[in-house]
Amino acid sequence: MSGRYFIANSNPITKSNMGYFETERCIYFFDTTHEASYFEEKLVKVVSKGKKIILILSHKHKDHYGGLSSNAVEHIDRIIASDEFTEELGNINSLQILKEKERVLENEIKVFMISNGHTAKDIILCNFNNNVAFMGDLLLQKRHPFLTKQCLNVRCETYRKLLKLGVTKFVPGHGMIVSNIELEKYQEYFKFVEQYQKKYLEQTDINVEEILNKSIYRDWKYPEKFKQSITQMS
Repeated sequence: MSGRYFIANSNPITKSNMGYFETERCIYFFDTTHEASYFEEKLVKVVSKGKKIILILSHKHKDHYGGLSSNAVEHIDRIIASDEFTEELGNINSLQILKEKERVLENEIKVFMISNGHTAKDIILCNFNNNVAFMGDLLLQKRHPFLTKQCLNVRCETYRKLLKLGVTKFVPGHGMIVSNIELEKYQEYFKFVEQYQKKYLEQTDINVEEILNKSIYRDWKYPEKFKQSITQMS
């Protein structure tokens, strides 16, 4: 068993992450980044190993699957994605639509379908041999996500479940690897957002920028997303 995690700045356009690990029988890729050349370069390096190549697509945002070119498809044995991809990728024979909430791919390798945590349907890939979860944009490292009340609740529940399952390394959609200890602290961030969502309902003229600048989250990227979470939470 081997594992590598292609993390920050994996492509110059969107800086989205791509995951990779091997088992005795298979090679797993999680997302492709935005760039076909980047994904194809990584793919070509492992084709000669003679193992089945499985690609999991986290969600239908181009910065995570835009690198899936026709050249790349020829080398992939199975593409696992939600039915959000049916129209765009339905002509690819290797496409398998994940319909169930959980599926075991092989021993200690499992995918989870999460609804309404970021997009309508997101997929997480877990490798319990290494206690790592590939999260897609259900986790952003030191970046403010846009969180409706439903998104916030779904993410809280998902994080708690994965921590209970013993995951210790979390690969976010953007940013660096997050440890289990760091992930637990994200629960505090969610409480922070929820607190001011409630206050905004009571008092719509609160100064969101001032609140953020006085908080420990002031250096996180995309502060405008925090404001959206407070003022457009429905």
